[in-house]
Amino acid sequence: MSTPLSRLLLAGVVTIMATGTLVGGSARPTVAAASDTDLRVIGGNASSAIVCGNVAAAQDLARQRGIVLQKNNCTAKAAGGAVTLQNVDIYVSGAARILNRDNPVLAALAAATPPGVAQDKCENHRPGPGPGKQINKCWALARGGKVKLNNVKLVDQQRDGSTITRTIDNAAVPPGDGGSASAICTNVVNDSLNQRDDCTGSGAGGAWTMRGVDVVVHNPDGTTSTRGGITVEVRGGSANANMYCFNVTDGSGQVVQVNICDADAQGGDATLRNIRFHTAA
Repeated sequence: MSTPLSRLLLAGVVTIMATGTLVGGSARPTVAAASDTDLRVIGGNASSAIVCGNVAAAQDLARQRGIVLQKNNCTAKAAGGAVTLQNVDIYVSGAARILNRDNPVLAALAAATPPGVAQDKCENHRPGPGPGKQINKCWALARGGKVKLNNVKLVDQQRDGSTITRTIDNAAVPPGDGGSASAICTNVVNDSLNQRDDCTGSGAGGAWTMRGVDVVVHNPDGTTSTRGGITVEVRGGSANANMYCFNVTDGSGQVVQVNICDADAQGGDATLRNIRFHTAA
């Protein structure tokens, strides 16, 4: 049986933070929360793209796509917005508990688990025998965001009236809620004097959702507010980094430097901090 909202005495403040960092692109963090209904904390997505090299083909590609052009040793780095929901009590009725039966937080299955990680490098795609050979040194690295729990309490009221409380001090939610990641490098032009390699890394933000729950918040001005039967979503921003890697020449077509390029993408973390979940049998 769920606890009536009129009987709840809570002290909590919702803190929502969304941040994003990148090199060679732009990120716009966003926070969305319906005034009466769902509570959604969503980090901004980030993207970055760089063309690396001074050959004519590189200059043309940068101009055509409106991408930043650098000559050598380049990094395209993007990090999705990290978000935090903290100091909130969430009440889960019997019906809501069934609705969220697979929720990893309610199951208290938190364990230190890494998010998705993917990597690739140009050397994995060397051209076959012939005049062309691998010159550029380039790679892609992508990491998905984590769902992190800091001081999260599970207060479970039993049928006999007793209460079992479990605390997760500091852990990551098991796989399935952590963000996925992908990375790939491709040899586009197999010409040692005009070589091009593309690398892309993508990392999804960590995401956590509960449906049909009641939330009571103590506002900064001392008042309390309630939302009943809503969806709560906390999701970090995604990140996508693209690198277009060309040779560096002396202006007469002679390669004078092996270019070093990398694409680095990090999905934003989603953190639940100082959250209390109240469940009833």
